[in-house]
Formats: sequence, C-alpha cells, structure tokens
Amino acid sequence: HSLILRKKGCSVRKMDDKQLKKQMKTKFQENYQRFYPVKTLNKLGFMRKQCIKCKNWFWTLDDNRETCGEAECDGQLSFIGKPPTPKRLSYVGAWKEFSRIMQKFGHTEIPRYPTVARWRDDAEFVLASIFDFQPYVIRGEVDPPANPLIVPQFCVRFNDIDNVGYSRWFTLFVMMGQHVFNKPNHFIYFKNECIEYDYYWLTEGMGFKPKDITFIEDTWAGGGNFGPSMEYFVGGLELGNAVFMEYEITDNGYRELEVKTIDMGSGLERYGWISNGTPTAYDTTFPQVIENLKKATGVTPSKLWWQFAPYSYMLNVDEMKSETETWGTLSSILGTPIKTIKEELEPMHDIYVIAEHARTLLFTIFDGALPSNKGGGYNLRYILRRSVNIIEKNNWDIDLNTIIKWHIEELKDWQPDLLKAYDSSIFDIISIETQRYHKSIKDGKKRVKKVIKSKKNHLDVNDLVSFYTNYGIPPNVVKDIGREMGIEIDVPLDFYLHLQQKTSVFTEKPMEQEKEKKETIALKQEYPETKKKYYEDPYKCDFTAQVLGIEGKYVILDETYFYPEGGGQIGDTGYINNIRIVDTQISGQVVVHIADKEVTSLKVGQKVHGKVDKERRYAIMRHHTATHILNGAARKILGPHIWQAGAHKTETHARLDITHYKSLTSEETRAIERLANSVVMDNRRTRSMFLPRDESERKYGHIIYQGGVVPGRILRILDIPDFDVEACGGTHVDQTGFVGPIKILHTERIQDGIVRLTFVAGKRAVEEIQNDEKILEDIGNVWSVPKKDLVKTANRFFNEWKEFKKENENLLKKLVYLETKLQIIESQKTGPIIVSTKTDDQGILLAVLMSLKSEIENLGKIVILCGENSGFALGTIQKEKTETILREHFKIVKFDKKDQIFRAFVRKQ
Repeated sequence: HSLILRKKGCSVRKMDDKQLKKQMKTKFQENYQRFYPVKTLNKLGFMRKQCIKCKNWFWTLDDNRETCGEAECDGQLSFIGKPPTPKRLSYVGAWKEFSRIMQKFGHTEIPRYPTVARWRDDAEFVLASIFDFQPYVIRGEVDPPANPLIVPQFCVRFNDIDNVGYSRWFTLFVMMGQHVFNKPNHFIYFKNECIEYDYYWLTEGMGFKPKDITFIEDTWAGGGNFGPSMEYFVGGLELGNAVFMEYEITDNGYRELEVKTIDMGSGLERYGWISNGTPTAYDTTFPQVIENLKKATGVTPSKLWWQFAPYSYMLNVDEMKSETETWGTLSSILGTPIKTIKEELEPMHDIYVIAEHARTLLFTIFDGALPSNKGGGYNLRYILRRSVNIIEKNNWDIDLNTIIKWHIEELKDWQPDLLKAYDSSIFDIISIETQRYHKSIKDGKKRVKKVIKSKKNHLDVNDLVSFYTNYGIPPNVVKDIGREMGIEIDVPLDFYLHLQQKTSVFTEKPMEQEKEKKETIALKQEYPETKKKYYEDPYKCDFTAQVLGIEGKYVILDETYFYPEGGGQIGDTGYINNIRIVDTQISGQVVVHIADKEVTSLKVGQKVHGKVDKERRYAIMRHHTATHILNGAARKILGPHIWQAGAHKTETHARLDITHYKSLTSEETRAIERLANSVVMDNRRTRSMFLPRDESERKYGHIIYQGGVVPGRILRILDIPDFDVEACGGTHVDQTGFVGPIKILHTERIQDGIVRLTFVAGKRAVEEIQNDEKILEDIGNVWSVPKKDLVKTANRFFNEWKEFKKENENLLKKLVYLETKLQIIESQKTGPIIVSTKTDDQGILLAVLMSLKSEIENLGKIVILCGENSGFALGTIQKEKTETILREHFKIVKFDKKDQIFRAFVRKQ
C-alpha cells in the first residue's frame, strides 16, 4: 500500500486533517480494490457507483439508485415520520442490541473512558472512541483492555455548538466504538470482516432492508493517524464510519503502522432517532428530560417541526454557503415565510439546546473539567451561559441544576457512576458560574449600549464576538439590548464559528508543570542510557561511578544517584570528587551533571566519587511527597473535580496548582492542612513501583495522570494507600512520617479555574511555625497582653481607630467647608476661585463642593477645591469656557455635567 501511495506522489507533510483527507481520498479511490473491502461487498451483492451529485463513489444493492445516500444528495432525511425498520429501539436499547450482536462476533464490551483526556498531551477532551487508545495502543507499546472490543464512549465536540437544537448535532454524544488491533504476530480481522459484521448489525440488529443501505468510500484522519474508511447511510442519515487505520503521520511524511487498526465509530444517538422516526435525535436521546422540560415550560412542538425535520440537515453551519440562501430554500420548500419558520421552531429549539448542553456540562464537569476562560473550559462556560440566557430570555421557571439532575436519573441504570455527581461539587460549580454570568451582564450592559448607540444598524459579527470576549455577553443578550433601544440586531447561526476563529483561547493547552528556563542540553556525542540508581535508594547520597564523557561543564557517568530535573522537581546538586555540581538535567535517557565551571580534572574511564547534597535532597523529597499528600487531601475536602494543574518543588518551599472553581476559604485551607498532617502522623508506607501502562490503568484508572501526561510504556507509580496514587518520576520518602509537618503558607487564585497552594514541609514547616509564634509573641509584648487576648485586643484597637478616623474625617470636612465658604464670600476677583487644602480625600473634596452648590450657582463663577495633587471644580459657566479656564491651571481627568452644572475632576500639572 505504501508503495502505491509513494508512486502517486503522496505527501502528508504540513497538512491539517481536512487537507490530508482530501488528498488521500483520491489516491485510495484510484486503487479502491486494494484499499476498500471489495471482497465482502461483492460477496453481499453490492455494486460500485458514482453519485451523480457529489461524485463520491458508493456501494449499493439498488440497481436504480443514482445518489450516494447522503441527505444533501438524496434531498431529505426520508425516515422522519416513517422509520425504515419495524424495530423501535430506545437510546440505551440500541446500545444493548449493538453489544449483543458484536459479542456474537467475539467482541468484549468495556466501560467508557472519561470525557477529559488526561492520558493525552494533544487534546483536552475525547473527540472519538479511538482517542482512548491513541497513541500507545496504536503504536503497539501498550496492550488494549480487550481485543477486539466495543465501547460506549462519550465524546465531546464543540465545533457543532451552532448546530445544536435543530436536528442531529450534539456537543456530547456516544460513539459506539468497534475496535480491533492487529499486531504483526496476532491478526484478528480487518476490512472485509468489519464490513460483514457491521452489515449484519444493520440488517439483523437494526432491521434495515439491505437495499436501503449504502456504503460510501471515504478517508479519515485524526490523532496522528489516517486510513481509508467506509461510511454507511440509511434514509439520508450517516450511521457509522469504519476506518481502516493503516498509517501514522510523522515529521517527514507518513509510515505504515505495525498495528493495523479497525476504528469503527457509530453515533448511538442516531439509532434511536432513525428507528422511531422522530423530528429530532434529542426526542429519543433524552426523552424524559425533554418531557420534563415541556411540562415545566408549557412548550409544545409546532406542527411545522414535522414538515421542517426532513430538511433540517441544511442548517449545518459548516457546510452552508449562505445562511440567507439556506433559510430562503427552506422557506420555498415549506411554503412558509422565514420569519414564521424561525418563530415557530424557536421554543422547541431552545428546549433541545438547554437539554443537550446540560448533559454536556454534567459529563465533562463530573469527569474533572471546569468552565473557565481558557482552552476547553472556555467552551463549557460558553454553553453554560448560552443555556442560562435561553432560560431567562423565555422567562422559564427552571434552572440548569434541575435539568442535570433529570439527566442523572434518566441515565443512572446504564451509567450508575453518575449517581456520584450528587455528592460532587457540580451543582455548586453551575450556581457560581451562573452568578458570574449575571455579574458580567450587569457590568457590561452599559458598554454594549454605548457601542450599539454609536454603530446603530452597522453592528456586525465582529462586534458580537467582541461583546462576548470582552464582557461575557452572549449575542442573544446583545439582541435583546438592541430591541430595548429600538434597533434590530441580526445574530448569525454560525456565531460560535466566528468566536472560535477570532480567539486564541481554544488552542491553548491546559496549564503544564511549571519550569524555570534552563540551558538547553545539547550533547556532542551519544552515550548509553544512564543507570538511574536514585530510584533504588532515594536516601543514598554517596556513590562511586565511572566517567563516560566530559563536555565542557557537563559530566556523564555510567550510573548516578543525582536526580535530574523533571515532573516539577528541581535537579540535585552536590559534588563529583572535588567538582561542584550546581544542577542535574536529563537529555534523552542520559543524566547530565552540570558543574559550576568547565571540567578539566576528570578523564573518561576514571572512577569518581559522587556526593549528593543530602540535606537539600531530603528537603526536596519531603516537599515532593507532601505535594502528593496535599493533592489527595484537596480532592477529599473539595471534591473529585480537583486535578493537579502544575507543581514546583524546591528545598525551601513548594507550590501545588489545583483545578478549582473559586478561591479557597480559610476554613477549607485549614481542613486540607489538617487532613494532610493526619496522613503524615499515620506514618503510612508509600509504595513506588514500575508497571506497564495498561496494567497501571486497569489497576488504578486514569487518576494516575494527576501530575499530567507521562510518556512511555512503563510508568513509575507512587501509591499512598487509600489516599493518593499518581504516575510520578520524582524522588519520594518511603513513609509519610518522614515528611514532617506540612504548613500551607498561603493560597491564591492565579488564573480562572486554577488555585495555587504554597507550602512547606519538614524543617521548613517548623521554621515557619516558629516564625509565626515569634510574631505573635512580639505583638503581645507591644500591647502588654497574653497571646490568648490578642484577638480581643486587636478588635478593640481597630474599633477605636475606626471611631477616631470617622471623627477626624468629620472635623476635616467641617474645616474644609469653612475655608471654602469663607473664600467664596471674600473673593472679589473676576476669575475662578481656587481654594487649596492639605487633604487629597476625594470624598471630602467633592462632598464639600456639592454642599456649596447653591452659593456657587448664585455666584456665577467657577470654584476649584484642590488638595495636594487633585481636586474638583464646580461652575455654571458654559462647558467650553470652563474647560479653557481649567486647562490653564490643571490637567482635566474627567469632565461631565451633573444637576445642571458642570463638574470636573482635576489633577495638578
């Protein structure tokens, strides 16, 4: 196959997935007999044809069929109101039937993976079921949990946000994954068997007539892999895509995969839909939630939905040439004005949107994601705010948390783990995010009105994007604000697409381990892998080794107890003979010891004595293990949404960044600290071990990726029994008691959705505790009171200070008032009256000036009350003259009109 592609001049360098699919599709179809499952298709009686509309090649049993089976070519979704099967399967029932059929062919059903792809460094969410097994299983580095297998994988795709609500599009959907991993020494089945089994599923499992099925030749690329694929359609609806993954994309082009993989992905939501023929897939995916929403809102679907539904595929914003043209076409087909169509569809469309988005929020937040202003969290915040806006726009007496609970109840028998959501923070997260949304609306409305007023009917989609990114105000709210002002604002269907193109937050990766900038390690020659002895005994700091290389300040040994920087832990320091080692880094699998100056006293082959800075190493070990303990404590105190977002450990202190939706309270911080120290006092034995990745995941789950993605087939696991388990390459104590006391110095919300805990452990914690004790002791001595009375005394002093301050302000205000009034009375000058005072308290200056408003109006002059640096001016002279006069003396910061007189805030030049 590779030879065929190379002869055709195929290159996959610097291409995105769409470009790659387009190029490879042509090459695959030119050699369709080799790349597609022709043997099975011929055996089943299918014939190959080219669609007269889209020109795609497809396979059919129908002699008279001229189109490929896609709705765009057939002209409608023909199953609406007339299902092409006698079976009426529910959402979950369709999965159970699929599982039954596939188990007959030797497949094992496995549970879903989390929607948050913690095991990958190239994606935040699972986009397809094959994501569960990329890259390690596909590369052959790790065995799959079963082979062949099927999985009901919940996937997240935000590119369809604009499409949700009209037909079949979801931001969260279940991909029925059918996967086979054929290794060179263990072949199971490939293309022809796959199509045979899937055909059996469609005909025997779903009950479709063979002539209603079409297979379309296509190509798929994603996650660094690609291959030919066969899509299958019934009634104008794509039901599945069987990808025959044969190639891996590399920096230099592509190469054949050793593990030839079947990646059949099929949308579960579509099977309940097509077998019941309802207007939308939402009606059969979460029917009880939809019924509950209808009762709660009083909304019922218009009869127009049944007329519109067969043509709903047209409203795919990714494929529309023109929104206006598409609505015009729908209007002609339905014989109804565009305005009427939109008005009649909107209430149920809104019901579908909030039901769908609530389910997405349930699964993603439950699996550890948080709404925020970065990365995938930005998308979650957007759909949450879109949902709240829809609810409030319609004045519905319902909230997102209630809808989420309905989803849990509807799915609990199939996905019982969702019941744990009742004990999680998900409902608090939704409530706080809703409050933040309301604050954004309140703070931003005035600014939006100002822009609308200045632009009027010239507002475009870029303005709508700006309103959301700058003020958090969704386009529908902007539309409502416009209506209040008598201005009609058009919101395009593809608003989210524009939002995605105009902002960079979508492409930003989650926060990674914090690293200081280090010199790049570029070794001049190759060395064998260093024996990393620090894992065998992290307490040993004296050793003997052989020098393998000396490159300037770099020393390479055959084995070492020096730990190289990694996983947020800084590198060791110490000595090799009498040479000072100031840092340790790693280059590939070679540990590099960095000296404080060029090394001239050592020779290759020489035996040397290494000595790691013992006290420093022990302090770092304490801080590293304490990081794991605090992370486990935070999860138990705050909830399962807590994940490590970054960490940094030194000998003096450590930092742990966790995913959390609000700042920590003092009580929460103390609770985390108490629990962490109880684990220390338990003196639990920690267990570190090297395990294959697949075994680690089976034994502990994806919680092992708390510290981020760890590459490699073999993982080093640190387990603090019944408390915390993570894949980690750092050095750790073997018993928690060795950590010593843990003291959190302070916490702060460093960015949206991330809270940082700065802490110390061991001797450093004792030092900090003693420092705090000394401060309290010194304060007690100053006030001559015992420590137990410090709080009471401090409160008394504070209250006395407040009273004194208040009394002082009143006296100052009276003094300034008298000074100003006296100068107004005595002034005989024709120009402005300038009163100088020594206070810069703007509240006092403005209050005094406004209290003399009537005298100033009668005077017909400008009075300027000025402190040391700034002040206020008040006058009845027209604005232009007032401004001219003031500019002679001051720099005007703000100038406005209040109560029919001009007031300016001035600052001295």
